[in-house]
Amino acid sequence: MKLQTFRLLRTLSRKLHLFRSSASEMKIFRTPGPNMQSFRSTFSGRPFFRAMGVSILTAASLMVTSCGEETAKAEPDKRDTAAAPAILFLGDSLTAGLGLEKFQAAPALIQEKIDQEGWNLKVINAGVSGDTTSGGLSRLDWYLRKENQIEYLVIGLGSNDGMRGLSISDMRRNIVDIVERTRKFNPQVEIFIYELQTFPSMGPDYAKKFQAAFPELADELDLHLIAFPLKGVAGEDDLNQDDGIHPNVKGTQIMAENIWRSIRPVLARSQDQ
Repeated sequence: MKLQTFRLLRTLSRKLHLFRSSASEMKIFRTPGPNMQSFRSTFSGRPFFRAMGVSILTAASLMVTSCGEETAKAEPDKRDTAAAPAILFLGDSLTAGLGLEKFQAAPALIQEKIDQEGWNLKVINAGVSGDTTSGGLSRLDWYLRKENQIEYLVIGLGSNDGMRGLSISDMRRNIVDIVERTRKFNPQVEIFIYELQTFPSMGPDYAKKFQAAFPELADELDLHLIAFPLKGVAGEDDLNQDDGIHPNVKGTQIMAENIWRSIRPVLARSQDQ
């Protein structure tokens, strides 16, 4: 037993040395989904080395302890999140939580509310900053996989189409394609769509047609309309980040409450069945 322990520690020590020697050149790239080049994150070698060093030493401690003791059985989690039906939030920076920690983004706050209800549902954050309806459509198939069990879809796209003055008819067509493709994957899926607004600088006619598109699509496609999620947040300096567009932590909490009020009744009906 002592010989095994010694060999284990020697192996881990060598691995730790390898991380130390290459730490200054080490880079990590985070790709949370398809076509995520805009989400590339690079971390310096030293912080990574420290984290990896701690992980290795922790692993050594745990493994050495396990050599002399029987592993206790963990308390099973009553919620099997891996097999749980999912709510897919397909969106842009408002969904991704630009400028916030992952747990502060609106989908994560919705997950907290679901957990508080005791419902066996998992939230998938498929938000990409700067994404348009076209971009969301191009990414959709990556999420429509059997293992994800998508039973709810929240479409939070269109803001960047409006900010760029893109064709409203093209935006509508992309949303129709998103809905049709998702329903082909799961005919029983419940689909929500944000009611959005755009800046008046695009012209009053464009802004009017843009804002009208979302309730019209909800009626035409039998979608659940989520009233403007930034109600009470947009234009409030103390609820937005320095860019005046993206909500801060407090603003995102209000946004999540707005979304929750719209989706909770639908989720509750499904849970009661």
